[in-house]
Amino acid sequence: MRAEQHFAKAQRLEDARKRLNLMDDYETILWSCLHGSAHLMNAVLHVQNLAADDKDQIHSNIPEYTGGRTPELDKVIASMEYIQSLGPRYVRGIEPWQPADGEKCIAEYDNIKKIAKGLLK
Repeated sequence: MRAEQHFAKAQRLEDARKRLNLMDDYETILWSCLHGSAHLMNAVLHVQNLAADDKDQIHSNIPEYTGGRTPELDKVIASMEYIQSLGPRYVRGIEPWQPADGEKCIAEYDNIKKIAKGLLK
């Protein structure tokens, strides 16, 4: 998939997420941020020629990424790792929901989107 297609898919997920309620729909919000950030990471990888269009990541470490690194990619991976850390706690776990974690999740997604958008220009 090309970088622009990844960005468009992430945007559709984001548009749907924005219609959700942070308290009532937090699992779906977290999942959309995770899936959307994976698409944005792939856009970054493709536009920086760090991965071929047919080689995609589904998480920051799945499959294990062994390619080149750039400052932008390092920032994307750090933000994705935070988003990924919420899944075991709130989506697959039983920890009581903390809305501040959802707000930070969305902020980290926004950081990833800003980086990807800047590179796509």
